[in-house]
Amino acid sequence: MALVSRQKDRVFISVQESTSYTAETTAAVELLSATMSFPEADYMRESDKDKIGTGQMGKGSDLQALVSPFSITCQRLSEVATLMTYCFGTLDTVTTPVGGTNARVHEMLPLVVATRTMPTFTIEYGTGTGNAVISGCVINDFSLGLSVDGNGVIEATFNGFGNKHFSNSGTLALNPTGSMSSAANDFTPEPLINMKATKVWVADSFGDVEAQSVSFQGPDLPATQVDLSKLVNSMTLTMTNNMVANLAVRGGGGGVACTAVRGNPEVTFEMNLRKDAAVIDIDALNLADTSKSVEIQFGGPEIEAGYNYGLDIFLPKVQFMQAPEDDESPISKAATLEVYEDSNNEYMRVYSQVQLTTAYIAT
Repeated sequence: MALVSRQKDRVFISVQESTSYTAETTAAVELLSATMSFPEADYMRESDKDKIGTGQMGKGSDLQALVSPFSITCQRLSEVATLMTYCFGTLDTVTTPVGGTNARVHEMLPLVVATRTMPTFTIEYGTGTGNAVISGCVINDFSLGLSVDGNGVIEATFNGFGNKHFSNSGTLALNPTGSMSSAANDFTPEPLINMKATKVWVADSFGDVEAQSVSFQGPDLPATQVDLSKLVNSMTLTMTNNMVANLAVRGGGGGVACTAVRGNPEVTFEMNLRKDAAVIDIDALNLADTSKSVEIQFGGPEIEAGYNYGLDIFLPKVQFMQAPEDDESPISKAATLEVYEDSNNEYMRVYSQVQLTTAYIAT
């Protein structure tokens, strides 16, 4: 079963929970370009099978703990950015671009190595009254996939977990229902992220990229950048925080998730490219054993004169790892890039240009 926004059931994402694992009642956004897998709880039971005096088959089992995984796929710019920011685990900063009036630039950076606790939020889904509630939600991983095939719209999938239940004096019960029926932020004017409006550049170095310098209408890497946009058949960016849902159920929680501590993140970037050694020779890059920087830029329509909707993803330090031939299509080559930290201990930096004046995960 899937829940699709704008049909019978609606899906709301709250503002950041002021107290982790305590449900928020204020909706930050209603997902309007999303599908959501029905959050089935993972029940952890203890059986008396093979215990003394319980016969050959055992007499039953007792529920000990449970946690509710979920998966959300969306396509609209700020819906993707909101969930990406929760996966990064840190509040985005908002600035007005020089000369702008309605446009705002959001800077999104992953948590630094010393910080392990992730922000939590609440999901409500239903018809606006009697909604099902999942509190203490965290985003563990995402995958952003773009392809020139078909209409080219992004496949952005975010996986996480939370509590659809709570512990009441040692008894596990379903969360009380919620009543989110409207959201503070409206992203409906924003475009869907599309491969047809996306460009990719590779450069020798990252340079000095910051919120006020990102153009959203051209390359922002140093002058040595190479434009791969017309060579890319498909690309996928993935990130995981290496969190395990069952391991978030710990002492003091009464049988539900009660900690939001991440592991060490991993990021990979994969591309399938038309081969053109005159533009980029991947085999030579592998042999040279040198690192590069990558910029992935989605461009949208105007917010106001001179300022367009956009999403700009920077990978300051990557290394080409594998580049096997595509046996089915010998004019193409698959390239896997490993993402590393640069000298500033950064491995990804993301900027969006939208009309939203508040942070994506503001409380």
